[in-house]
Amino acid sequence: MIAKIINKKGMTIIELIVSLAIITIFFISLTQLLAVASRIYLYEVQVGNSEVMLETVADDIKGYIRFGTDIRVMYVTQADDDPIPGTGGMTREKGSEIFQNPLDPGEWTCRKPDGVEEEIILAYPEDFYGNGIDLGFKKIYLNQEEYSFIRGLSYNRSYYRGLNINMQIRHQGQEDPNRMGIYVVDLTGDAVVGRVHVKSSVAVTGLNMN
Repeated sequence: MIAKIINKKGMTIIELIVSLAIITIFFISLTQLLAVASRIYLYEVQVGNSEVMLETVADDIKGYIRFGTDIRVMYVTQADDDPIPGTGGMTREKGSEIFQNPLDPGEWTCRKPDGVEEEIILAYPEDFYGNGIDLGFKKIYLNQEEYSFIRGLSYNRSYYRGLNINMQIRHQGQEDPNRMGIYVVDLTGDAVVGRVHVKSSVAVTGLNMN
């Protein structure tokens, strides 16, 4: 076709149509390729930002645990029908705090929102985990009312980058006496839009436990 263009003064209608079709196909393919590359890039940026955010939150929690004065892992109920881990389905009203009695590891306490405390029994204490921690001077816990965020930390809504945050805290001493005072914090985040999933896990020792 190039030879024809050189040898002739112009192009036939058919040649022009074929040339335009080839050019159109090329630009459509290029546009699709750029769109795919752009989505991959934005996805990787979102994942990277989310990982940094979770790691920052985890580091802050770790710092608070390290200098806690009276550390208690606790589960804060998110709704009236929120089952408490380790109880086999027991529920308490929204905002109740469930934690292990520090003076008697075999006893568990439920502190209701009005401050009234009651003793409860855990059918499967090995399955208990907290979504918060009472440090004596500060409480840090998951809140899922309107959107997921961690209460007790000074981050606004936009900082969480649209992630659906989940947090689990376990005291390793519950299962192994040799690991008393060691706490593992698992933070996960799933994007509300897209398929981003990130996780951060830290282990820290409380230095100032009573």
